Amino acid sequence: MTELSDVVAFRDLLAGRWIGPAIHAAAVLGLADVMAGRSMGAEEVAGAVRGEVDTVRRLLRALTTIGLVEQEGDLFRVTSMGALLAADSPVRLRDQVLLTGGEGALRGWGQFAAVVRTGDTATKILDGVDDPFASFDGEARARFDAAMAEGTRQIAAAVERAYDFDGLTSLVDVGGGYGTLLAPILHASAERTGAVFDRPGAADGARRIIEQEKLTERYRFIGGDFFADPVPAGADAYVLKSVIHDWDDERALAILHACRQAMRPDSRLLLIEVVLPDQLDQVAEHRRMVWADLNMMVATGGQERSRSQYEALLAEAGLRLERIVPIDTPTMMSVIEARPL
Repeated sequence: MTELSDVVAFRDLLAGRWIGPAIHAAAVLGLADVMAGRSMGAEEVAGAVRGEVDTVRRLLRALTTIGLVEQEGDLFRVTSMGALLAADSPVRLRDQVLLTGGEGALRGWGQFAAVVRTGDTATKILDGVDDPFASFDGEARARFDAAMAEGTRQIAAAVERAYDFDGLTSLVDVGGGYGTLLAPILHASAERTGAVFDRPGAADGARRIIEQEKLTERYRFIGGDFFADPVPAGADAYVLKSVIHDWDDERALAILHACRQAMRPDSRLLLIEVVLPDQLDQVAEHRRMVWADLNMMVATGGQERSRSQYEALLAEAGLRLERIVPIDTPTMMSVIEARPL
């Protein structure tokens, strides 16, 4: 016999599919910016964002039910969580929301059943394109780089605290975009030097970060494609954050091989990734992991992996998994340390 509580819970799950677009709309409209620090009526908010009063009111009302806005009579106010969508928020989640919640992402998720059935990415199903990043150019590429740089900045200091970098004097951030990851690691030791290796298109952003961090004497950008160009050789450590999870095993292995070829016998490889537990439970942390995994499946053909999967992948590239060091952040990431076999 069907339990009413199960039906109610199931309907709540279904309603969740509308939350993402509502948050995305709030980011596009800039609600957190126009409402910062004060209570406003729907009419005033609508005027500020050039929206229609009734639909703006209904969006604000919906946002109150998920904690981004609070309502007092006819007035609405952005909460501390809602303020995370502001353009000047120290955490700056807005770039990530704009990147992952727009029309392109929804278009891809509309093919989810076909992705599961075929094993192809949504991009390949819809457009016949095998490269998941081929459509990233112009504004889309800039938004992607900005979102990745901000996400990395949020955990960079925690990586430096979690992992013992003593004795490592030269580091290469492979696929590091703007290079925000290495900044606190380089600041921790005046003897340390670094390089960020990524597409030439990331050069301007990386150089801005390097100048802002006052690391121009010890940090440099090297343009290249890890599928086509040699990874800079001879460093003490090669760091890859959220790179391997972007790719299927074949292409992930190609990246690891390129790093292995650049490494000395005593070099280290440090992967900063989510590590899936072998046993999943109905807890928020595990839900975030598996939804991220499904998003990689749809968008890039990549995946989040377990310890045993990383061990097997690394071994095939001539590397041995030494240990996994958890990072103390809400992102559920760890440092996976590997060395040459």
